[in-house]
Amino acid sequence: MSGIGIAAIGPKDVMSWNTLTYLASAALLLPIHFRARTATEHIVKQKASMAMLDAIRFTFVASPAIAPLIVIASLYTFGTAALTTLLPVFGKALFQFGPVEVGYFWSALGVGFLLVSLALLFVSEWSLRLRVHLLAVSSAMAGVALVVLLSTKTLVAAVALMAIVGLGIGTLTPIAWGILQEQSPLTMLGRVMGLYTSMAMLTSLLGIWFFGWITQTLGEANGLLGIGGVLLLVGGVSVLFSTRMSRAPLPAAISLPCSMEDGDSVCPSLDLTGDLTGGRSSASSALRIST
Repeated sequence: MSGIGIAAIGPKDVMSWNTLTYLASAALLLPIHFRARTATEHIVKQKASMAMLDAIRFTFVASPAIAPLIVIASLYTFGTAALTTLLPVFGKALFQFGPVEVGYFWSALGVGFLLVSLALLFVSEWSLRLRVHLLAVSSAMAGVALVVLLSTKTLVAAVALMAIVGLGIGTLTPIAWGILQEQSPLTMLGRVMGLYTSMAMLTSLLGIWFFGWITQTLGEANGLLGIGGVLLLVGGVSVLFSTRMSRAPLPAAISLPCSMEDGDSVCPSLDLTGDLTGGRSSASSALRIST
């Protein structure tokens, strides 16, 4: 919508309207309340350092799907963050687009995002392996579209190809967040998502710097070609990891940190659905992940 606005009323007015929409979004969040989960209140007593260590151990050791997903997402943001940042540069330098044409160019990317978000509503019940294959195909499709874009001369063709790119790169985030929620225990979900987001943000910053340097040093065409190559790599890595992500066994349960009650050590366990079961034990308070 911002791209269309830039084309229709200019960037200054669009920035003003964006400010209002951000304030409206914040205001709409204020009346939202969440019901506390009293069954897991005592779990938050774990030290922050131990909680983070447990999340790292679960993510990179116990879980068969999350670590490969982080690798895929890191490669994805390495390319896509650079694309969205440098898109006006590519439009002006490669296609001689003015502000209005760049607005249409950017809007086409958003239209692709919107269409693929609606389409993904119908694949939520697919198996994990099929969803990863869909991710691979869509990323490869976006990479091919960016390569073809280099030979495009008309606005209509460029906008159409950018919409295809939007369809391709808009697939990963909904699928990845769904997989994270399926594969993570309820009490560890926030920490796992924090690790995922931190890695993705780090690689996005690196991608913006790297492709900005490539674009400035080797030219805009090579910068766009490199981003397309990264998206093709995302597709290949997704296929490579798909079998491991779908076939590797999941942790059956996680033993949570024990607490002392009446001289005994109470060690609740948590299965992947987030259900708590309690039991008294003399075991140590270290977190154990069983497979």
